[in-house]
Order: sequence, then C-alpha cells, then structure tokens
Amino acid sequence: MSRRHPLRATTSIALLCWLLLRCAAGATDPATHGPFPAGRQTVFIPGEEQHALATDVFFPGTATGGVAAAAGPCPALVLGHGFLQSKACHEQQGILLATRGFIVLIPAFNKAADHRRNGRELSRCLDWLSGQQTNPAALFFQRVRLDRLGAAGHSAGGLSALLAAADDPRIRALSLMDPVDKDKLGLDALSRLSLPVAMTWSEPSSGNNHGSAQRLFAATTGSGRGVKIVGANHTDAQNPSGWLCRLVCGAAEPRRQHLYDRYLVGWFEYHLHDDAAYASWVFDLPGGQVAADLAAGRITYAAPKSKPSGTGRPNLGR
Repeated sequence: MSRRHPLRATTSIALLCWLLLRCAAGATDPATHGPFPAGRQTVFIPGEEQHALATDVFFPGTATGGVAAAAGPCPALVLGHGFLQSKACHEQQGILLATRGFIVLIPAFNKAADHRRNGRELSRCLDWLSGQQTNPAALFFQRVRLDRLGAAGHSAGGLSALLAAADDPRIRALSLMDPVDKDKLGLDALSRLSLPVAMTWSEPSSGNNHGSAQRLFAATTGSGRGVKIVGANHTDAQNPSGWLCRLVCGAAEPRRQHLYDRYLVGWFEYHLHDDAAYASWVFDLPGGQVAADLAAGRITYAAPKSKPSGTGRPNLGR
C-alpha cells in the first residue's frame, strides 16, 4: 500500500487553495508569495573580459527537484543591482518572483560604473539561461519560456536593464525601480525601444539624481506606466536594504517596500505570464487595485502611452 508524502500533500493543498483564490479574485496581490517553493543556486556565468559573473538564480522549485512541474516552462528575467550595491539587496524580490513562477537571475556586476558593460552582462545571463534550456543535463532543461524574457533593475541597475533591452531583442518587458540615468544613456536607449516599460520611483532626492526616473519615463515611446510611491526614498526599492543606501538615502520602510514589490511583479505577471487578470494591478482602471492605491494617497500615477483593453493576451510587440 502506498503512502502519500505529507509534505507533498500539504504543498498540493496549498497550490489548490491558491488557484481557487486566484480564480475567485481574478488575481492576487503581486507583492504576496505564490504557491511554489523558491529554489536558489549561485552560478558563475562568463562575463566581459573573461570575468565570471557570480549570479544568484531563483526559480519555482527546489535544488534537488528542479523547476516545479506546475510552474514551467517559466518566464524569466534578469535584475540589475544599483551602483556600489550588491545582488543581496534584491534577494527577497528574487524569492517573491520565484514563488510566482518566474526564473530570476541577479548577477554581481564586476564594474560598478560601467553601465554599458553591465547591460551587456545582463544579456550574458540570458545567454547562459538559453544554454540551460537546450542542455539535457541542466537544471532548467526545457523549463524556460525564451519568448517571455524581461529585465528589471534598481537605480543604476535600472539603467543597465534599459541598455540591455535596447540592444537585446529577446527582452520583451521592463520593470524598473527608481532608475537613475547617466550621461543621457538611458534617454538614448529609450529612443530605440518600443516595448512595455514600467517605472516605479521615489520622491526626488540626491540619491536618485533628483527624480531621474520621471525624466526617463517622459521619454518612453511604447506602452508604459509610471508610479511614484508617495513618501518613499531610494532605499525602499531594496529588500533587504544595503547599508550604504541606508546611510546615504535613509532607512527602508516595509509598507513602501511592499508597494515597490507590487508594482515590480504586477507588470511581469501581466506582460510575461500573459495574465490579463493583472490589468487592474498595472493600469488605473475603475475599481482596480491601482485606483485603490491612488485613492488612499499611497501612489501617484502616470497614464500609459497606450491603454490596455483589459481582456485577452497583452501585446508584446517591440
């Protein structure tokens, strides 16, 4: 007589409950964990000038079992950390995205101030993942949606994600956290993009070049949305926050971190998971979650360049 493993039974019940809730509510708060365990590994990916990129990879599943069968094939994204910050500053976001069915690669940049190089190295991470997809011996063999790749980043890491997307046609959606431009590199990159771009930013300060994200968002030419988190500082986009960012920009606050996570992840749910149920978490629609945050004074909102229909699959054209 076979016995069902209690942990597997518990996991199955949790998954069923989450799916029933999702069907009833349409979508769950993107800042809350999904039904999957978060697996994690650190790999060394070939970078520029033969320098290895120490990269944390988060995924739905476990290191021994691989990607959870119910999760894959998975959309994937790369996430760039800020200037003089570290990949550890986005660990909780990597875990959050993994529990919701994404594969996330967060490299440690080797050249903090070389933003073009960092953009190319984000693409190197996608090269590595593409190789994993076709390698029968790899953990991610046939578990990746290579047609659903995105990029994210905080501060200068947001600039690196912009530069990567401008040169890498595999990247189909961007969700940037308080991005900071340098020498108009980001403005130039945006002039060459027509893909969905989300920007979430904090109050203007010296830490974010006095509202750099707002100037960048004004230059977007594709569909997009801009959200300012009222009262937030530059550190709030990190979780856990880095000591240098806390020293220069102030301490992070959990409520504001939650909002950053909500608007980071919701964009990818809509654009990479093709889930139209997340439209009300992404756009200012009557009775939606964005509208609720606006009414409560938690955010301000800049309308997208093109309105969604709210039904069907999102437009992923570049």
